[in-house]
Amino acid sequence: GAISDTGGAGTGIHLNANTGSTIAFTGGIALSTGINDAFTAIGGGTVTVTQNNTTIVNTLATTDGIALRVANTEIGGAGLTFRSISAGTSSYSPGVGILLDSTGIAAGNGGLTVSGTGVAQSGGVIRRKSGADGVLAEGIGIYLNATKTPTFNWIEMFGFENSGIVARNVAG
Repeated sequence: GAISDTGGAGTGIHLNANTGSTIAFTGGIALSTGINDAFTAIGGGTVTVTQNNTTIVNTLATTDGIALRVANTEIGGAGLTFRSISAGTSSYSPGVGILLDSTGIAAGNGGLTVSGTGVAQSGGVIRRKSGADGVLAEGIGIYLNATKTPTFNWIEMFGFENSGIVARNVAG
């Protein structure tokens, strides 16, 4: 079934230290977590999130947290697919909007796709992230390192103290 946490201050999804495990989300995710991170997978294992963008739709939103963080966890071949990912507010908040770090670049790994619907902002809005100069986990809209085939459609991004997108060792 679907996972929904849209009260505005939810705890979201947090996967930690799942070495050897494969975790697949197939029924739809709708998270709006306020100041908390929305979807986190760190420390091992393999994760996938799928949707068909009609009856099964995945959305992530946070004001001050990280909307999507996958670090030292592989993205499985089916990838991570969301209709929209949003992070930030009209005032600055620390950190990044999306962080993919060491998610796998091998043939069997998938990537992140933000699909949108073909309309401006339908892929989300990532805005106003603050952070000290030179710190890779702060003040950035999208941080990509050792990941594969990211695709971003219809996302509006603006107002970053460091960079809109930082990409290193991105395959495909």
